[in-house]
Amino acid sequence: MKAINANANSALEELHLDNITVKKNFIALLEEFMKNKPAFKLTYGTSTHNSSKRGSLASSHGNDDNDPVRRVKNDLLTALKTFLLEKRLRAVDLFNCLDKDKTQSVSPDEMFIGLKKLNVPLTDLQLKKLIRILDKDGDGEIDYGEFAAVNDI
Repeated sequence: MKAINANANSALEELHLDNITVKKNFIALLEEFMKNKPAFKLTYGTSTHNSSKRGSLASSHGNDDNDPVRRVKNDLLTALKTFLLEKRLRAVDLFNCLDKDKTQSVSPDEMFIGLKKLNVPLTDLQLKKLIRILDKDGDGEIDYGEFAAVNDI
């Protein structure tokens, strides 16, 4: 990030550091860089940062740092919760929007397509992981009870 900051004429528009945990000083450098390049997009760990969307810092979950599976789960759920807060939506409202056929459950495909259309700031891979996390009973459908897990973060 220091090298990118030092090169004001950089043509770099995106940088993907998926599955790489960053430190807080990296975030400070990123925010400084984004003042001059607001359209810059960066993914790292399980978060996406750009000028209008802020994900969560992967290393900010304390004891979860030693458990990468739990950290990924928390980061993805936190990113969805942050999105809901930024859009001033309740989880139930988003779920009802995704549940087009009003069956009280959403298929993984419906969830993926709906979250993509709403521009949830996660990559396709992250969305697929999030959907697997939300389907707690593994029945291939996400019901509201499972989706409401986002409120527990």
